[in-house]
Amino acid sequence: MSADLAFAMQKLGLPPVNILASQIWATDIAMRLAALFPEKVLSLFLCGLFPELHDPNTVAALMECLRCLTEPATVEDWDEGIGALHYFLFGGVPTDGRSLMVIDEWTGTILRRYPPSQAMRIVNLWLPILGTKPDPVALKESVVAPAMLLHGSKSTTFTIAQAIERFSGYSKVGEGSKLVVIEDAPMFFLPTHSHIIKEEFFAWIQPYLERQAQSPLIPSQSNFQESLLKLAQLYDQPEIAQRDPCFSESFHTITSTKVSELKAVLNKHEIQQSKSFSLWGGGAPESWTNASPEEKLPWRFSQRFESARYHQKDQHKLYS
Repeated sequence: MSADLAFAMQKLGLPPVNILASQIWATDIAMRLAALFPEKVLSLFLCGLFPELHDPNTVAALMECLRCLTEPATVEDWDEGIGALHYFLFGGVPTDGRSLMVIDEWTGTILRRYPPSQAMRIVNLWLPILGTKPDPVALKESVVAPAMLLHGSKSTTFTIAQAIERFSGYSKVGEGSKLVVIEDAPMFFLPTHSHIIKEEFFAWIQPYLERQAQSPLIPSQSNFQESLLKLAQLYDQPEIAQRDPCFSESFHTITSTKVSELKAVLNKHEIQQSKSFSLWGGGAPESWTNASPEEKLPWRFSQRFESARYHQKDQHKLYS
């Protein structure tokens, strides 16, 4: 996906950009874009960070949650999976009524969008989590753009200590890089602490924008052949350099055996979802459809959500 973004930026003739990764799934994509295509990235603002290696108990819990969501034996089994997903994303948040209202609205969207008859959607979200592995030191040192990482103090699955350990490995990030812990925030704090994300982002990015405004930005040009060779060297996989650099799908480090395994997993769940049940249709419109904003994301237009979103405006930073 990082290569997809780089190819799209080149095709559109875009200048280098300041990246805001608003949720933990986007962080690794942003980091790899900055590592392989540094000419495309000016700065990185990241909301959450997966550890490089998961505790075996965490892996077992995630696999059981995935099973309940994609292959439930009963509706109750699926409901248990939704509860586990809820804890995975929001576990550890204080029992503040307004925060729980926000989470309730967001969980409603999950119920509508990801029934067992849409199992492939869940699988595509889960594979990046379960597939994380330690990055080569040289890859981490290739990230030279300034980076700011936010992480929730109440993230129970992926802890502050794990985030600090991994972020410290990016030793070459630019001047002004830092990690800020958001008090009482869960792992997925976009819906519960969006106002704080906005506050922290603008305070951090403003000096960079002022400096960038002093000289015109011109379209960035990447040499994809060199980037592919760099990827091969970073992961010590010479065969990567033999791929066609004109296609973004060439930029991966998965072995042919692993590709076959992943295809089998996806094929299995594609068949499974065609035979499974659906509650409430399972068809909440995606962002690229022509549906109205209220239909796509009804929780964003809830008065309860608006009330809760700004509740903790002045109670957010634990330390940095």
